[in-house]
Amino acid sequence: MTLRDYFHKEKRFIVTSVILLLCIAIFLMFPAKSVFEGIVISIIAFIILPILHVKLVLKENLAQWGLGKGQWNIRIFMTIIISFLAACGLFLLVHLTTDFSAQYAGLLPAMIFDQFRFFLLFNVTIVLFSVILYEIFFRGFVLHLFTDRVGWWAVIVQFLVMTIVLMIGFDDRFLLDVPYILVSLFAGVVAYVTRSVWYAIPFSFLIIILFNSFIIMTQ
Repeated sequence: MTLRDYFHKEKRFIVTSVILLLCIAIFLMFPAKSVFEGIVISIIAFIILPILHVKLVLKENLAQWGLGKGQWNIRIFMTIIISFLAACGLFLLVHLTTDFSAQYAGLLPAMIFDQFRFFLLFNVTIVLFSVILYEIFFRGFVLHLFTDRVGWWAVIVQFLVMTIVLMIGFDDRFLLDVPYILVSLFAGVVAYVTRSVWYAIPFSFLIIILFNSFIIMTQ
């Protein structure tokens, strides 16, 4: 097989990989001078550009990339429950065996410890936005790019990609992103079995809210 034949055969995977790498590069390299600019850059890089690639270049249905209604049955439900319990167990293990919780709490806005409305606002704005952003890109586009090639290993791949991207992009406040990274492994399982990020989004959001609530109560 010539290089040209290989490229033709693997064109979808190669081109999409390049596009996703370009999206990550945009996210990492364009400096945001304000919170608003950061939000705009994140949405463009992690949502708009991949969607345009799927619709205009690949001409595929977004459901093929985890943005459809997915699938549901009792086995999937049990898998999600087990994943939820495993994720909660991992967070508890991290809390009991490391000083991460204290360091994480020190980076959270002080006002959310004093007034519930600020805690609620923090979670339904910053946390929810981050969850939606990460789920669509990593559990949507990245996971589904590799699913057909490596099966369940795609869950590990998206976890590693997300970890590396956030370590590089937020080295100064990386600890704030650790909960998103920890939950990404289990959210990846949810997205894989349901074939949809719309189940992974509430899954991740609920776990991170519970973790933040636990941090508030134990500090």
